[in-house]
Amino acid sequence: MDSDTHTTGKGPVANLTARRIAGQVRADPVQEKIVLRLQAVVAREVPATEPAVLTVTDLRAAGGGNLVPDHAALTITIRAPHPATLARARAAAERVIRAECAASGIDRPPGIEVLAEAPPPRLARAVVLRLEGALARRADSVVTVVAVPPHLSPDYVMRIEDGRLQPFLPEGARVTRRQDARQAYVRDGTVYAFRTDAFRRSGSIYGEDCRPLLLDAAESLSIDTPADWAAAERALAGH
Repeated sequence: MDSDTHTTGKGPVANLTARRIAGQVRADPVQEKIVLRLQAVVAREVPATEPAVLTVTDLRAAGGGNLVPDHAALTITIRAPHPATLARARAAAERVIRAECAASGIDRPPGIEVLAEAPPPRLARAVVLRLEGALARRADSVVTVVAVPPHLSPDYVMRIEDGRLQPFLPEGARVTRRQDARQAYVRDGTVYAFRTDAFRRSGSIYGEDCRPLLLDAAESLSIDTPADWAAAERALAGH
């Protein structure tokens, strides 16, 4: 008999994949028992005050159409906002896989390998405090913004119209040095917080009183291109 189990994790997610449960014992009943026991992992292993979700995302039993499956694959996704909760749920899932393989007569315990893991992204405590402070002052909404470099200010940038270069804004014609451009800010997408009553009243998440939560450029990372994604991966990995 042979079994091979892989564990992967990324952000607040861990994926467990159990593979090649093979030999004299049929693979599919072992797989089914594991799934049944995994359903109780969050309820029994994780405190009610700590949110977590365990999902069986893929089940496969290999073999010919008229043959008893001799190996199986099982993929599990675990999501939790806190690393300790994620680790607790993952350890319980691994324990279930090992126990069911042993109870079913598989003579080799499944191997466990962590392929990748990273803590869930978090806002800095200072950002959270500023957000709470703005909402406490009864602002309709709070949106994180990042300062735009002077050369990208609407006062300084240009547009092309009918083949001619024109100031983007009419008043930009008077701005010849980027140092004289007004400071502009761009929404970076980190936080959009709004009051539901203000949304119902105005029909907009911004409401009538939207407060800025200014982030340093080093705290902000927008993902619009594959290069942005690669930069985000490096930032999460601490590089």
